[in-house]
Amino acid sequence: MLLHLCAAAKDEISTLQFAKIRAGYDTFYAQCCPPNEQFLECGTACEPSCKNPNPTVCTLQCILNVCQCKQGFYRNSNNTCVDSCAKAQSCPANEEFKSCGTACEPSCDNPNPGMCKAQCIPNVCQCKEGFFRNSDNTCVASCPVGEKCGDTVCKPGTYCSTDIPVCRRPPCSLPPPRCVPDFINEVQLEPTCPANEVFKQCGTACEPSCENPNPMVCTKNCIVNVCQCKPGFFRNANGECVETCIDEKTCKDIVCKKGTVCKQNTIFCIRAPCPQPPPTCVPECNENEEYTECGTACEPTCNGPTDFACTDQCVKKCQCKSGFIRDVSGKCVAECPRGKTCKDMVCKPGTVCQQDRIECVRAPCPQPPPICVPATSCNTVKCPPGKKCIVMSPACTPEMCPPPVAQCV
Repeated sequence: MLLHLCAAAKDEISTLQFAKIRAGYDTFYAQCCPPNEQFLECGTACEPSCKNPNPTVCTLQCILNVCQCKQGFYRNSNNTCVDSCAKAQSCPANEEFKSCGTACEPSCDNPNPGMCKAQCIPNVCQCKEGFFRNSDNTCVASCPVGEKCGDTVCKPGTYCSTDIPVCRRPPCSLPPPRCVPDFINEVQLEPTCPANEVFKQCGTACEPSCENPNPMVCTKNCIVNVCQCKPGFFRNANGECVETCIDEKTCKDIVCKKGTVCKQNTIFCIRAPCPQPPPTCVPECNENEEYTECGTACEPTCNGPTDFACTDQCVKKCQCKSGFIRDVSGKCVAECPRGKTCKDMVCKPGTVCQQDRIECVRAPCPQPPPICVPATSCNTVKCPPGKKCIVMSPACTPEMCPPPVAQCV
C-alpha cells in the first residue's frame, strides 16, 4: 500500500523527504524509502550492516520514523542495502578477522593470559587458535626460545614474562621465563571505592539514582572497572550514594502567579524510593473543569454528538471533568438542557410544526429545534416506496385559486 502511495505521490517528493499522501478521507505523512529498505515508525539502533551483520549487544532505543534495510539485507559502506556483502577484510597469514576480538590476544610475551577484561575489540585481525603474536607483530606457531613461556604456569596475580636483553655482541643467551606480579590487574581489580559503593568489573550503564531510581529501559553496555552504588543505595545530585533520597518540593513550597494554581502529579513506583516530579503552576480552571496535559482535541459539547473522527493530538487546556459536558454557553454541566419540541411550538395558519430526529450512537444526543413549514409543502407528506412528492397547482384564475396541494405521484 505504501509503495503504491509513494509512486502516486512521486511528483511531491524530492530527495526522499516525507511525502504528504492522501488515502480516502485521511491525510498522513509517510516516507518513501530507497530500494531494499522499509519505513519503520520504531527502528532499531543497531541496523545489520556489512561491518556488523549480526549485532549481539544493542540498546533498546527506538529510532523514530526511519528507513532501514529489509530483513535479509545489510547496509554497506556506500549507505546502500544489499543482500550480500563483500568478503570480510583480508588478514595476514595465520590471522583471522573477528567482529569482536579479545583485548588479551595470546602473544609470545604472554601466551596464556590468565585474567582479561571483557572488552570487545571490534573488527580486528587476530592470531588464529594455536598461534601467538611475536615481537615482529607476526602470528607464529612457535615462539623463539626464551620468548615464549612454554609450559610455565604462574599463580593468580602474576604472569609469565621474559626479559630480552640488549645484545651488543652476538651471540647472546636469553634468560629463562619467570613469573612477575600483575600490578596492572591488581590496581584495576582492587580499587578503593567511596562510601556505600562497590567495585564492578562490568557495571551497568543505568545506575539507579534519586532522579531515576527504577530504570526500566537500559542498554546492555558494560561499564568496565567502575565504582557504583551498593544494592539499596541511589546516587544523588552530589554524586554520593545514599540510602534515602531527599524529599522533593510540594505545592506548599511554591507560589503561583495570578490565574494559575499549583498541581503535582503522582508517580507510582514498583519499588522504593519513589521520588515525585516537582510541582508546576497550571492555568486555573472554571467550575467542573480540570487541567490536563494531554486532553482530547474533540471535547464533547451540547451543540452536537461526539465527533468520532478525531485526531490523536494532545491538547494542554482546561476541559470538563468526567461526567460533565460543555453546554452552548461554554460551561461544564452534568446534563444538557432539553430542547423544545413541537408540543411547545405554535405555528401560524397555513403552516405545521416539523422536527427532524437524529439518532446517536452514544449520549448526549442533542436534537435540532422544531420549525414551522407550509402545510402544503412536501415536508409534511410521506410517500410510499417508488413514489415522490410534488406540489400540484390547479389551473384557475389567480383570485379564485385554492391553495396548492402536495401529492405523491
